[in-house]
Amino acid sequence: ALFDLVAVAGAVKELVNPEDSLFHDPIYGFSSHSQFHFSVASGYFFWATGTTLVFGSRKTLLPLIHHFSCALTFLFTLRPFLHHVGNVFLLFQASTLILDLHAVGRIIGAPSSGTNRSLRVFHPFVFFCVRICIGVPLSFFFLGDMARLVAVRGGHSYFEIAFLVMFNILINVLNFYWLWTNLRGDGEGRPEYAAGSCTVMVRERVDGGDQDWMKGLTVPMLKVEILRLDPDARMKGLRKAELQ
Repeated sequence: ALFDLVAVAGAVKELVNPEDSLFHDPIYGFSSHSQFHFSVASGYFFWATGTTLVFGSRKTLLPLIHHFSCALTFLFTLRPFLHHVGNVFLLFQASTLILDLHAVGRIIGAPSSGTNRSLRVFHPFVFFCVRICIGVPLSFFFLGDMARLVAVRGGHSYFEIAFLVMFNILINVLNFYWLWTNLRGDGEGRPEYAAGSCTVMVRERVDGGDQDWMKGLTVPMLKVEILRLDPDARMKGLRKAELQ
């Protein structure tokens, strides 16, 4: 959630007050502000890739691909490259911030609190605003800029440009898919946890019955917290979590 706050703050700043150097060359212009946020973002998504590999399951293949692709994307922008539009794309993390705050509520044992219910309702709205209403038009401008860059200037790396273009198209397709899954929920009115979040929902059979619990991967030092279990079942669940 802390990374989400930093990313969204950086994106909002870029929207309302971009650096002068980016007006002259929005593709290859350098911004120390963007360089900082891209460095943080690349490191965060590499960390998210590692935690997903360690704690994930077969169902976390899509989050793994998402995290690793994001890490490479922001690594490529450190050239410098796309310091304006790349920073604006970080606004996508606003929806993930809502998702992670909702996850934190479940971790601390308040899944049905008024705040958590509000976050659950608010999340699809924020997701639609930042990833569809802003993300789709922004992606069209980005793809047009990349086409003109290759046609006129050739670009610095066809591989990096092709990777960014393909990932941009993929993330837009996934955004529509995630919006649909969030609106649909899990059959019980709860939102599905999209790949954009580093919170992995796990369903385990503990002490003879199904229990929903969450691995809180948003904080590296946070151990697995199992909700609504007696102490003996809690210890059994922790031992199972360590084997995942």
